This record gives sequence, structure tokens and C-alpha cells, in this order.
Amino acid sequence: MSSSQKTTTTPPHASLSRPYRRKGGTAGLFVMPLRQEIPDGTYTATPQCWWSRATWIAHAAAQYEAHYPTLRAARLVPSVSKKTFLDVMTDMSAGADDKNGRDCRTPVGYVRRNGRRTGMVRSTGKCRRTVQRARALARALSILTEVIPGRLRTLAERIESWRRGDRSRGWCSVSVLHESTNPALPVDNSRVQDLLEQENVTPLLRRRGKHFFLPRELLTTAKNMKKGGAAHRKDNGTRSKKGKRAAAFEPRALLLASKCIQHPDMPSWVKNHGAKSWASVLTKAARAGWDADDVVEAIRDYSLAHSILHQPKNPWGYLARIITSSDLECPPARALKAHEAAMDKRRIDQQQALRAEWNRRDAHAAGPDSPARRAAVAAIAQQLKSRTRR
Repeated sequence: MSSSQKTTTTPPHASLSRPYRRKGGTAGLFVMPLRQEIPDGTYTATPQCWWSRATWIAHAAAQYEAHYPTLRAARLVPSVSKKTFLDVMTDMSAGADDKNGRDCRTPVGYVRRNGRRTGMVRSTGKCRRTVQRARALARALSILTEVIPGRLRTLAERIESWRRGDRSRGWCSVSVLHESTNPALPVDNSRVQDLLEQENVTPLLRRRGKHFFLPRELLTTAKNMKKGGAAHRKDNGTRSKKGKRAAAFEPRALLLASKCIQHPDMPSWVKNHGAKSWASVLTKAARAGWDADDVVEAIRDYSLAHSILHQPKNPWGYLARIITSSDLECPPARALKAHEAAMDKRRIDQQQALRAEWNRRDAHAAGPDSPARRAAVAAIAQQLKSRTRR
């Protein structure tokens, strides 16, 4: 039999082991992968849609700050740091609809045998369990509702997926991102507005599939604006390179800066930056023996003579001007602390004198079986009897 007369037989299962191709062309190679259909009426019982992606991320940060410590102390939510939680929420919101926050199909992902990462495990750089904990916390804070749970694909769906070149074995869950509707978890709208005003960054773009968004180091933040250039430029003055040392701060200044950030009466524009950011501004005050109470009192004294700014454009220069307007050699809170110490000493002295009087009176009191005590008890009983007769 010649080669032209040879016939080839294709096994019945051969079409399932390779992508589907049309005869006479390669149009079948570019068929879009399968997409899980959403039944009608799925979103009828879901909460109201979000206002915008940036507002929802600020809302998630406000809910974390307000309710995570209480829920975590009661062991109702898993342990997730704020930075990790916001990273996962930012990446997950990239897969939702911009208009209403629905149709969020962002997969968690995993690590393949060859070390390749997929899904949010790859985009966030976190492990699978960390991403799952962050999503569980979002559900506990009532900012995420899962309308369709994830599941494995059926045999027919697997066959159709392989024909289209899609080798995924399951469907990821479909979620809705919205603001909290739980009355037990109230929303602090003022805090959400503050977070939106503080985020001086470029608009969030997309990352997954046809969507991309810029890495954090390429965003225009307040830190990058302070440096005077884009974040992707080389910064030989602040970053530690091989053979070069980064700028060092005095331990007293770092300690004072950390105490100021943790002070409950400190303005929000001070707490929004790290200790190293304030160390250079507070170096002279730390050398003069200032503490966090002195910085708070200096801001309070400055507000009495000037109109205080709640969100200054240059917080470092603004705080430096406030500190230089005060006398470094005379901390502002020193007089108040001295007055409070005098009042405490006076109160302690009064308590000790009263305690000494009570001890002296108890020492000269009659015993329980003394004649005087028995006579007094008898006199009281006699008076009670005379009153009852009347």
C-alpha cells in the first residue's frame, strides 16, 4: 500500500487531550475560555453596590481599624495584619465591576509543582492560607458577600474547557464587594473620608488579565513627593546600597517619634507617618528632653494663637514650625506636669493623714466585751423598747 493510500485512524478520546482546532484554519485557537454563567436573580438579595473602588478600600481600612481589635480579642476572626488585609482587598477588588462591585471572580491561586504561582498568591506575594484569612476577615466585617461558591467543574465542562485550550479544573467563587450592612459593625464615615483625603496617590488601575495596575513603588505618594522624584528613580541618599550606609537617626529622636505616633491626643496627620519620618523633625526636641506630652501641648498652644491645619500639605515643615515657635529649653507640658504632681502629692498626704486618724481612733476604741460597750448596747435596746411601746 502506497503512502497516498494509507489511512490514519484517530482514537475517540484524542480530541479530549489537545485543544480544539478547526479544519482549514487556526480560528479555533483564539476562542475565549469558558466563563461560569450566573443564574438570573442572583443579585436580588445582595447588599447595595459600592460607590467606587477607592471608597470601598478606604471603607475596608476604616472597618479594620474600628472592629478588628475587638473581634480578634474575642477570637471571632483570624489573625491578619492591616497591610496584608489591604493588599489582598486591593488586589481582589481589581477583578470586580467598576460600576457596582459585583462579578468579582478573583481566584485565590496556589503554587504549582514547578514553583509557579497563580491567582492572588502570585499578585500579592502572600501564601494561599494568608489570602484565605484575609477573605474570611472581609466576610466577617460584612464588606464581602459570596453569591456563588467555588466548585470543581463537571465532566462536560472539563471537556469543553480542554477543547478551548482552558485547562482550569474548577470555578472560582463569585463575590460582591459592598459597604458594611451589619448594624453590629457601624461605619465611621468621617474616618473613611479622612482616609480618602490622605491617599494622595494616582487612581488605582487594574492588574489581572487585560487589567493592570501599577506597583506600589511606582505610585505617586506623599513619600515620593517628599523625595522630589519618582519612586522608580535611584535614591542613593536613603536606600542602603552595597558599600553605603543609610541615614541614621538618634535613638532619642526615634523613641520620641514612636511615642508621638502612639499618643491618643496626637492629631491624625502625625499618626499617618512612621517614626523614621518624624525623627529628623523631633531631633532637637528630643535633645532638649521633650516627650510626647510636650509635643501635644505645643500643638495646642500653637492652635490658640493660629488657625490649626487638620491636613497640612507639608506635615513635616508644619510640625517643625510649631516646635520652633516654642521654647526648647522650657517644655510646654512641664508646668502642667508639676501642677499635677503637686496635686497628687497633696491628695496622697490627705489620704495618709485620714488613715492615721482612723488608726488612732481604732486604737483607743473600747473592746467588744468592755463594760462601757455593754452599757451602751443596753441603753440603745432600752430606747428601742420605749419607742415600740408608744
